[in-house]
Amino acid sequence: MTDSALQPNNIDACLEARLLDVENELDKLRDKMRYVRLETRSNSQRLAYLEPITQDLKRIALSAEELRKFLSLSQEVFEDINPPLPQSLTPSFPQKYVPNPNDLVTHIAADRKAGRKIVFTNGCFDILHAGHVSYLNRAKALGDILIIGVNSDNSIRRLKGATRPINPLEDRIQVLSGLGCVDHLVAFDEDTPSNLLRIVRPDIYVKGGDYTKQTLPEAPLVEQLGGVVELLPFIENRSTSKIIERICQLKNGQ
Repeated sequence: MTDSALQPNNIDACLEARLLDVENELDKLRDKMRYVRLETRSNSQRLAYLEPITQDLKRIALSAEELRKFLSLSQEVFEDINPPLPQSLTPSFPQKYVPNPNDLVTHIAADRKAGRKIVFTNGCFDILHAGHVSYLNRAKALGDILIIGVNSDNSIRRLKGATRPINPLEDRIQVLSGLGCVDHLVAFDEDTPSNLLRIVRPDIYVKGGDYTKQTLPEAPLVEQLGGVVELLPFIENRSTSKIIERICQLKNGQ
């Protein structure tokens, strides 16, 4: 179990989810008991139905009470040994995000052992739009596991200027993680994903149709690593730059 899994927020979230499950189960059993009382006609029938339900109610009620007590104590204990971060510093990346690129090796090894084909692509994904979603769905359809390398904020500033990104890395990761086609997300701070490609060694490297294999800088590396390059056409007139341009036009009354 990782250290992050032991953080109080993660533990409390798991316990709260379990508590909700227990209380839902408790409500269902109460409903069953009401039904039995209303629908059974003889005492012997009622006893036959009610005895196991009563035992379950006692067990679940006890579990719920124990969970409540543990929840109330756990936050105090963890705050003593590990004070909470300020809200502005509290990480909120989703489970699909892999903070350390080298940790991808473990995920990929398991996928390859299971015979899954690894697809990799990368980009800024600053303002996610229909073109992005279509592109990523088509990329995933080429294999089994889709890994996305996401440019860091500093990387985007170098590539696109000081006014970008519009959305910080954390927000972009959160939005991308909501797509069902995405399996893993990893950030990179360089101008190109070459280091990630060496780690991932994808079976298929996907880029948008504004490139050719001759103009794509990563193409020789991908092929050297045993992968193939697939170029997918973009949806026309769908881009972050056009969205920003349109917003500016609307702001200026155009």
